[in-house]
Amino acid sequence: MSRLAKLSLALLFTVVAAAALAGLAQTAAPGRPAVELQPLPGFHISPNPQAETPRPALSRMHPRPAPLAATDVARMMPKLGLRSGQISLFVQTIKYQLESYSTTFGAEVDTPDVTDAIFYGATGYVQVDFSVLPGKQFLLDCSLGEDGTYKVATTFLTPNNGSTGWLDGQLSSFNRHLLIPLNTTPANAQGGRVIIDFTEIEFYGCQVDTVSP
Repeated sequence: MSRLAKLSLALLFTVVAAAALAGLAQTAAPGRPAVELQPLPGFHISPNPQAETPRPALSRMHPRPAPLAATDVARMMPKLGLRSGQISLFVQTIKYQLESYSTTFGAEVDTPDVTDAIFYGATGYVQVDFSVLPGKQFLLDCSLGEDGTYKVATTFLTPNNGSTGWLDGQLSSFNRHLLIPLNTTPANAQGGRVIIDFTEIEFYGCQVDTVSP
């Protein structure tokens, strides 16, 4: 037998043996990972990795609403008690507190950003804190999954954990935007705070606008 034939035959045996070993490994240990990890402290190897705790059906989120046109906001301003003027995005710090609760359940999330959140089956509120400038009038534009009417409260925060007092009202959203007006900011205000009460809400965060005369 020539040297070339011997090399070809040896290569053929190597390929066949490798294929056989691979098939044996798959038969002997179906579904096992290629590399087994050693459990870290506090962990153990799950006897059934596919098993999950039963969960309710996923809630379907609506697409985030498109921004309101400037003409739509301008048309709403008299109804909101805002002076006519240019609406501009205010670059500011903002923080959310989202809380939902019932007699047997409660949850709270504090975050500087909200891209999407849905709460159902319990009452709750969304609290929005944001920085302000004295003498400015602000408009909070909050995006929702569906239109509705909400109880809203607004205030300005003052030094030593004080506030200017609360203003309560009922506001209805427009094109899935809840527009919340605030009075002109007092000279001693350090921040603004808005609370939106709900029994169910699909919430996509807010932007803070200023109204310039």
